[in-house]
Amino acid sequence: MSRWILLLALAACGGKDAGDSGTTTGDEADADTDADADADADADADADADADADTDTDYDPNCTAVIDTVDPAAGETNVSTDALVTVTFDSELPAGGTATLTVSGVSGTNVVAADNLSMTFTPDAALPAETTLTIDAQVCNDVKSSTFTTLPPAIVATSVEGNTYLLGWDDITFTQPNNFDALIGIIEAIPDVEMIDYVLVQATEVDEVAETLSAVASSAWGTPGSLTYTCPAIDAGSADFSLNPLFSIGPTDYEFDAGGTPIVIEDFELYGRFTDTADAIEDIWLTGRVDVRDFGGCTLLSILAGGTCVSCSDLQPECLDIVGSAPSAGIEPGFDLEGSCL
Repeated sequence: MSRWILLLALAACGGKDAGDSGTTTGDEADADTDADADADADADADADADADADTDTDYDPNCTAVIDTVDPAAGETNVSTDALVTVTFDSELPAGGTATLTVSGVSGTNVVAADNLSMTFTPDAALPAETTLTIDAQVCNDVKSSTFTTLPPAIVATSVEGNTYLLGWDDITFTQPNNFDALIGIIEAIPDVEMIDYVLVQATEVDEVAETLSAVASSAWGTPGSLTYTCPAIDAGSADFSLNPLFSIGPTDYEFDAGGTPIVIEDFELYGRFTDTADAIEDIWLTGRVDVRDFGGCTLLSILAGGTCVSCSDLQPECLDIVGSAPSAGIEPGFDLEGSCL
């Protein structure tokens, strides 16, 4: 009997050992689950910490400056290939504040001004000609992007010397005064007045060192190859040619004879761009003040033409501002305006 009791006791002990080696108790399973949950919680905490760190890096609440201006301006054209790019801020960039400035496809150096109110990008080399470039600027938490377009390649400066260009009067679109045609209609209604057909412009000499060109101008009637023009030609002086192939003439007083009646345009300026072969001027823009006191007076004409009376050079309010543009002016082959007026 005692033998059987001993055997049963040994069997019971052996069964418990076998169970310990092949199974997990409920308490142990709970411990594993708790460990996994703790691990997941730790992972979530790490992820949250990383996300918070990234957000804090991208946004700095202590840096409040914003971009005020960008130069060259958005959409600006005919920008010099040696231009710098500058952004200004509305307030000082704080110590440790972020500011970046890049130009697409262009390497260069950024420098923040000593007053911390601007930053300038200096290209390592000349900007590519006749190319639209993108500016990406950031200061603190403010970001701006814009584009500008550089000048066409410079032409051989002396290739324009002696050329006379014909700007058709009917090719000019005037935006000031608002109803320029009404102004011309009133002037043409005056007996013996004959409006011009062309404005003639001749580049007489180029100074490559001073980057200027000398020019004369006149008025003409008729058709190319058979022109009647006024002499003496107006000396327009030295025109700016530093942005070759762009140029600007004036300001100068431009007077033309309209059938015996003089029409005076004060502070006349003409801007344009020579084509690469110098056989035409393109992208023309002109401005000035026309004295209308001999054509009914500015008070009446400003109402009819939709303009505003401004002071002429004698301080009398008898002038109207004019602004116009034209697509191109072709060359008059073999015609020497200056020589013909001698």
